[in-house]
Amino acid sequence: MYFDGTEDRAAALIAAGALKQALPYVREHAEDGVTGRLSRMANNSLLLLALLAEAEGDNTRAVDLLMGVEHARNPMISVSIELANRLGTRPAFDRSSKASSPDQRASGRRAIGVLKHEMTRRGWANAAALTNL
Repeated sequence: MYFDGTEDRAAALIAAGALKQALPYVREHAEDGVTGRLSRMANNSLLLLALLAEAEGDNTRAVDLLMGVEHARNPMISVSIELANRLGTRPAFDRSSKASSPDQRASGRRAIGVLKHEMTRRGWANAAALTNL
């Protein structure tokens, strides 16, 4: 599912204001991303959640989620930069990304932690279940 267009579909639905339709795609992506099964997938899951938070009118949460993104994967890199620009956090986002692990396999550990917290906050998983991942 990582390269099946789910991310593009979710981002497009969010951009179109179709949040209810986007939510299942975002949740499915997050549930897979939080496992750490694929390197850096959690980063893109967080980015989708940041886009969702922005569309929901919660820019503070969107910034918090975006700052957890270490290295977005294509095709979402440009989306992360555009979101950082819209939220006025581009310099901080760039610094945060540069400070993250240069090891591509390790990239995503911080994102997984932030993702676990957001999934619990949204009621998508309980914290105890997520600690076992």
